[in-house]
Amino acid sequence: MDNTAEILIVGAGVGGLTLALALHSKEEAP
Repeated sequence: MDNTAEILIVGAGVGGLTLALALHSKEEAP
């Protein structure tokens, strides 16, 4: 049993959070 799906889900979650933080900081500091 491999954890490919779990890795993809976790990676997507971390990537989404990082992207959201980056966009938020970009909005605050022009």
